[in-house]
Amino acid sequence: MRAKQKVKKALETWYGRLLLAALLTLAAALLILAFYQLFTPSEKIVSLITPSLLVTIYFETMKQIREEKRRPRGRDRTLAKKITSQIEEIKNLNDLVARLSSSIKTAGITTYEIVRNYDKPVKAILLMKFRETIGGKRQVVLKDRLKKLGFKFIWGGVRILPPVKTPQYLDSQKDLDRWIRDNIIDGLDPEFKYVFPFATLLDMSVVFSERKGAPEVGPSGRVRTLFEELGADDFDPGVVYSCIKKRHVSIEDLIRQGDIVFLASKSLDSSTRERLEHSKEEITNELKKATGVERLDLSYFSSMDKKGERKLSAALKKGHVSDEKAVAKGIIHEAKFWDRFLREH
Repeated sequence: MRAKQKVKKALETWYGRLLLAALLTLAAALLILAFYQLFTPSEKIVSLITPSLLVTIYFETMKQIREEKRRPRGRDRTLAKKITSQIEEIKNLNDLVARLSSSIKTAGITTYEIVRNYDKPVKAILLMKFRETIGGKRQVVLKDRLKKLGFKFIWGGVRILPPVKTPQYLDSQKDLDRWIRDNIIDGLDPEFKYVFPFATLLDMSVVFSERKGAPEVGPSGRVRTLFEELGADDFDPGVVYSCIKKRHVSIEDLIRQGDIVFLASKSLDSSTRERLEHSKEEITNELKKATGVERLDLSYFSSMDKKGERKLSAALKKGHVSDEKAVAKGIIHEAKFWDRFLREH
């Protein structure tokens, strides 16, 4: 009885019915073959339908059944389209979270808090590079390679490759050794001299880092902690987004802050963006002083006129941002886009 129910249920599906049709076709072919063998002496006609031909027909039919079964149908097609759309939305969200790094910091979400939200080791590469030379002349080959890979300068030759750019499969000294040789050292001139005092695989979840008082200025610039040097865009966007949600802060709230680094980020290269990030406070204070406006949010930047644009450009110049006029135009253009987008949605 149970076997009959299973057969009945199978026949209710489209591929069950197709399989039944294939079997009936095979049975009919066998009957035709038997008919010709009994009533038709012509070997020519009989030879047209051979056992090998029937086997070929059977397997070709089964192949078509398997292909049809894999192809999205009806509701499945709609679901597949939705999944594709969601993947694209997630990608766009990740890009947006990365661009909102400065706004996230302004909202009080620290990199230390982001690290605590990981449920696995937060791997990063920490290394120190000493002088590089050929024939006694200083070189910048390794320095350029480290920058291209995404290493961030901390202080005194020490650099860190953020977790978002560190291959998370690295798990041992042997893995790290191979990765450094393949990506940093490989292909150097035989006469090239350099020193890496150390390079280590770091789990940032077990790092202590603290500063009391304002960052001091050393020979290489401001001395900042490891967590201060890294931003939200240096970590897994999914983890960052979970931090935002836990704080009950929406993406819209972050955009409405009108953070100048976010508004300018689309048209800036990484080095100019870092410079803008470091001088953001100086620039906003200068703009507040020049305009008399205390709240510099998205609404303010989106309604800026030519006079306001000139003041923004002057403030950017004082913050040592190159091509300040183009950056000012970019900030206002982006502010207008997001202001319109948020009103329409």
